[in-house]
Amino acid sequence: MWAPKFWEFPAWAAGADLMFTEAPGWNRRIRFRGGVGGHAHVQEIAREAARHGVRRLVYAHIGRPCLRAMDAGLTSPFGEWGREGRTYTFTPPI
Repeated sequence: MWAPKFWEFPAWAAGADLMFTEAPGWNRRIRFRGGVGGHAHVQEIAREAARHGVRRLVYAHIGRPCLRAMDAGLTSPFGEWGREGRTYTFTPPI
């Protein structure tokens, strides 16, 4: 499933086997102009995805704050950074 821009974690994503989401901010939300939504940040997305039972979380469209965090050796508590050209699948546990 692809859940791009969201301010609040989408309830419909609960229990997803594989979820892709944008990662523009590391630890601060990004509000759209005029207050009409925005982006949750990676720390929040990780927490909410784990709480909602998402099995595999992949961050795409990675923003500068996340790139700086990666350069500093920081990691998300849940999920992984998407990599160009990589194929993503979910294999359920046996």
